Amino acid sequence: MKTEILIWSLKAGLILSFLFAAYYLLFRNNTQFQLKRMLQMVMLVAAISFPLIKISVSNDTIPTVYAFQQLDNSLTSENPVLNPSVELAPTSQVEIPNSNFSTADIIWWVYLAGVGLSALIILIELAKLGHLRFKGNRELHLGENVIGHPSVKYPFSFMKWIFVPTDSDYSEDDWRIVLAHENLHLQQKHTLDILFASLAQCMLWYHPAVYLIQKSMKSNHEALADAAVLASTPYNQYSKTLLALSLRTNTLTLSHSFSLISSLSKRLKLMKLPKSKLRKTILSISLLSFAGAFVFISTSLKSQDTREAKRLELIELMTSWPVTMANNRLIAKYEKIRDVLIQENPGSKIVFTYLKDFGDVLEYTESFRPGQETLFYNELLKEEKEELYHLAIQDTTSDKSRSILFAADKATQYRFKIHELSEGIKASILNSANYILFCKSTYTDTTSFISDIYDINEVDVAPTPVGGLENLAKSIALDIDLPKNISKKDLPKSIDFEFVVEGGNSISHIKLLTEVAGNEKRQDEVYKFFGMVHNEMRDKIGSLYPWKRGIKDGNQVRVKMQISIPTKYM
Repeated sequence: MKTEILIWSLKAGLILSFLFAAYYLLFRNNTQFQLKRMLQMVMLVAAISFPLIKISVSNDTIPTVYAFQQLDNSLTSENPVLNPSVELAPTSQVEIPNSNFSTADIIWWVYLAGVGLSALIILIELAKLGHLRFKGNRELHLGENVIGHPSVKYPFSFMKWIFVPTDSDYSEDDWRIVLAHENLHLQQKHTLDILFASLAQCMLWYHPAVYLIQKSMKSNHEALADAAVLASTPYNQYSKTLLALSLRTNTLTLSHSFSLISSLSKRLKLMKLPKSKLRKTILSISLLSFAGAFVFISTSLKSQDTREAKRLELIELMTSWPVTMANNRLIAKYEKIRDVLIQENPGSKIVFTYLKDFGDVLEYTESFRPGQETLFYNELLKEEKEELYHLAIQDTTSDKSRSILFAADKATQYRFKIHELSEGIKASILNSANYILFCKSTYTDTTSFISDIYDINEVDVAPTPVGGLENLAKSIALDIDLPKNISKKDLPKSIDFEFVVEGGNSISHIKLLTEVAGNEKRQDEVYKFFGMVHNEMRDKIGSLYPWKRGIKDGNQVRVKMQISIPTKYM
């Protein structure tokens, strides 16, 4: 939600800036003030609403299959899910400081602070106006809606009231002009425009355009009121009254002051302008409408372009995915092989998987995939992959309820039907279904396996990683770069860890055995480095160095192991 609001405010501000710039160039000297008022409100509404409007290709509402989850049952789903814990000794506790706030969080809180401050200013002004309304005295000789108060220095209007000073010495003609001017503001409900613009300002407080359009609105309101008064009052008399009652500053931005020095010269100039020609006004409206249509199309139809771009991006990603939409499908040749394996292994669950690299096959055949016994594997020919692809597509195109949800980011998601991604599915199968492997589960006592941990001298066969324990330790050390603040003389000959081998790419209960002498600062630096070594070890085992489980009494068991990582290679 935070991201969506920030993106909306940025887009709204940019749209408002573009539209107001076009409006200013086309209408700054136009005397069709009612038209200008309408255009100003339309621009505000457009800036707020355009980023929320999406025009995209129509899609039926269909159940979703998430792209980043397995779409079918696979071999790995047969294994129990283990959640290894990490256990560090008190002397080896590694703390790497992390900031509690990201840059995005800081931007969000700054934005909220601006919204809150803007809203507070509006509430304070409303409170001041409420105080003047309820504490002031009605000046019935001037009108039923006229409120007098000692703190009011110059006339102004808000909602349905006109506020005037109680100690003024205005002439009768001055009062007539002032009241006619302010009553025009009330009759045309100019306050509603200002309130709406102020609410927009709260949400777009950091965009200059919102302040410019507020100022333009007030100037246009004054021009409307001036034009109405000039219909019954000579220009010289009216301008003289404006100059006599001019106010240097307006303390309440929500109100309409009778005469501000800052806008007086512009008002007097507008009064003298000849009425704008209809042809020029129509041309200006056409050009502004074109600008608005351009903004609408570029913001709303962008979703179509984005959807197609994301479809192509998803297809590109799928080329490197594991086999997609075919994990539980077999061509006729391998269905027969599965039937034979089921007959030869009665009571066993026979599962299969498609693998990309022969190294993945070796993890099964060499028992580095715990709990699985390999029964058969073979390399798929190109024509077999093509047959598998057509089988997958044939099944999925007939099933209209299948789709993939692609999350472009936190705020945007796109749903694609399977036939829209057929190129990606084909690429996934051709690139990743290079081998097929059948195996059966060899779990005998899952409860015992999960609960019991043995020392290495208690098992018949010790766990071993691919390439051996010594090569694993050396590989970890060679990939570690010493930080600039640590030299080799600060380190022991080896950094020792203890952990429990779960099997495959999983270890748990990691414990640092090496202790560090020296002052607290030096210990802290070295232990942080040990944390880097710990992470490198987990990454190596998790990606490149799977383990065979230990064997006790013919069963696979969890075993506590130690590894010494030599610092001389760092």
